[in-house]
Amino acid sequence: MSPGPSLILVAQTAMAKSRIEASVGMGIGATIFAIIVSEGLFVLLNSVPWVYLGLKVVGGSYLCFLALKMWSSSNESVKANMMSNKTSNGLPKMFWAGLFT
Repeated sequence: MSPGPSLILVAQTAMAKSRIEASVGMGIGATIFAIIVSEGLFVLLNSVPWVYLGLKVVGGSYLCFLALKMWSSSNESVKANMMSNKTSNGLPKMFWAGLFT
């Protein structure tokens, strides 16, 4: 993967100007892009019902595959490790790492 225009803009702006300007602009641009893509997907799924059915079947199958994979690889040592890895307020440290990442 090569860096895109977003990375170049952020790097240039962070060095020369305020990062807030680039962050707000990129956030608004990403929101507009997401709305346009969502509308296009909505039109596609309403126009071609078999695509919607296919996505539901493929998505459900993938979730079942993940569930079976998680169930088959589970063991007790992970549960014991998770219990000893809690912060003072009772939540696991990885929760906070994932939340802030």
